Amino acid sequence: MWHPGLAGCCIRQNFPGVLRRSTRWPPQMHVLKACLVTNATRQHRPFRRQSLLFLNGWRQFRVTPAVTRLDVGKPTEQRPVSLKEMGHLLLQEKKTFTVALAGIGVASACQLCIPYIFGSVVDLLSATVGENTDALHSNTAVLSGLQENAMAMLGVGLAGTAATYASTSQLDIVGQRISMNLRKRLFGNILDQDLAFFDVNKSGELANRLSTDVHEVAEHLVENISKFLHASVMATASAGMLLYISPSLSVITLSVVPAIALGAAQYSKVVKKLSLSLLNSLAKSTQHAAEKMAGIRVVRHFAAEIREKERYGQIIDESLGLAKRLAVSEGVYVAAIFAVSNFALLGVLFLGAGKVLEGVLTVGGLASYCLYATSLSEAMKDATDGVAGVIRAQGAAGRLYALLETRPLMQRGAIIPPAEAIRGCIEFRDVTFAYPTRPASPVLEGFNLMLKPRENLGITGPSGCGKSSLALLLTRMYAPLQGQVLLDGYDVASLDPAWLRRTVVVITQEPLLFSGTVRENIALGKPSASHAEIVEAATLANAHRFISRLPQQYDTQIGERALVLSGGQKQRLAIARAMLLKPIVLVVDEGTTALDSMNQGEVLRQLLRECKASTVVLIGHSATALEGSTRLVTLNRGGNIVRDEMVRESELPHVNNWRG
Repeated sequence: MWHPGLAGCCIRQNFPGVLRRSTRWPPQMHVLKACLVTNATRQHRPFRRQSLLFLNGWRQFRVTPAVTRLDVGKPTEQRPVSLKEMGHLLLQEKKTFTVALAGIGVASACQLCIPYIFGSVVDLLSATVGENTDALHSNTAVLSGLQENAMAMLGVGLAGTAATYASTSQLDIVGQRISMNLRKRLFGNILDQDLAFFDVNKSGELANRLSTDVHEVAEHLVENISKFLHASVMATASAGMLLYISPSLSVITLSVVPAIALGAAQYSKVVKKLSLSLLNSLAKSTQHAAEKMAGIRVVRHFAAEIREKERYGQIIDESLGLAKRLAVSEGVYVAAIFAVSNFALLGVLFLGAGKVLEGVLTVGGLASYCLYATSLSEAMKDATDGVAGVIRAQGAAGRLYALLETRPLMQRGAIIPPAEAIRGCIEFRDVTFAYPTRPASPVLEGFNLMLKPRENLGITGPSGCGKSSLALLLTRMYAPLQGQVLLDGYDVASLDPAWLRRTVVVITQEPLLFSGTVRENIALGKPSASHAEIVEAATLANAHRFISRLPQQYDTQIGERALVLSGGQKQRLAIARAMLLKPIVLVVDEGTTALDSMNQGEVLRQLLRECKASTVVLIGHSATALEGSTRLVTLNRGGNIVRDEMVRESELPHVNNWRG
């Protein structure tokens, strides 16, 4: 037994503002209607488990301040991602990445040899200054030295070319593999989410995650990690060579390194903030474009092209502004490095010239030193670019990981009942339900309804009374906040979802078809169906005739959203898709309204003849949509049953009062 006085008192005291309207318990569970965890619906857990304890007989309910149901199913926009986590992506391609790293190491070593060889050549040539050409050619030692350096340069060039090819190609392969794996994981996780997830997440933004964000993470991560590693090797080795050639000159050269490093740290912070804002803005633009292109007919009907172009332009301008700020930041940083490096190099030339005159340093040594100093400067710039790129990838990874780690709130059942146990008996027992986006407006409260096996039930009522919600609850697209939905005594929450949705099939008012052939669309729920089975289902849906007139009949491509077909043709294909599964329970939710009245009645009669062994639920506003019902349930706007009676077909016309 509930204790409403104790419960209401505790809630008022601890959670002011939570109580709405009534404190009657049950079925009017207004206090906890959007968030209570009951034993029967334990899969809904928007509450953190803390503090307040209620007693309900021998059961316990733990309640804490409610999380708004707008967050249900919505991934965290951003979460911190460590470099260690980013590294795990690379470790998935450990062998290929190791080959690429070896290539980077060899290429860096070859690149570092060039200034040294160049300095040797300069020293050889400077030793012959003042001599004529004949004397130069007669100088066997000089020619031999030049020959050795030329061969060394050739060997270094060939080795560097091979290493660069290996590193570049293998890094591209690593990036593509990581990208493909991320896309597969992300798409799979998105499809596994509850329907509530898609109520609060826009399809365009999710598509942007699959494209832009994955690209940022995979390819930019690999590209910039390799750039950073190559630059780090070059910077370290160049600094070592500078110290080796002239320790005194190195004091001047290396003194600018801390200043460059400090600037790099500040630049990285700016890049992280701006790149994340830019990604979010681009996602917004993708969502807007996808939505308007999907609804292009509505845009055209209302002559809204100019307005939508302006709105899209405003979003793109916002993205452009962020991109400009990012470009300006990069320009300032690169220019600063250029200025500091060149001033340092100018100082080295003046001081180095003095050391050459003093005989402490050779001309070739000074030339090599200047080249290594330039190499150090370029390496530090590349290292900073690499870090900035990795930070950009981290920002995108934060959005991706938040989505990858989002788990469905509804627990998935695993029970597949034996075939003989399922006869089509349906029961809604004390069901309370509100959509996640409207938690304060329950569609159903304490709803009870039972259907016998093989019963033909018609459900009617005004818009918003919960008719379609019953179909969504029966197929467990959503879970009730309270109560149970039973199929032959099994709570649908405990049943395997795939089995449940093959057993209980819903034909909706707005059939969605996918790009592909007619055959593929009809066989969506049963890909192994034979041609004869597909034709039989199409015939039952009164679709075989128009399919036979198509250019390639069942192999005709229907395009995106089947825009080449009429509304009635699309609805017939959707009916055929459902009939192919031979369901135990068939729900027709305004599923024939796109047909004319004659075809609508004919298709319904065929469905009912074919589904004599099934439980059939017809949902609609008109008598035509409910033709064949032997029992009629009428709901009001609160989801309450105001009429439940056995009817004859001649008694159906009064449901027309609900139209509109």
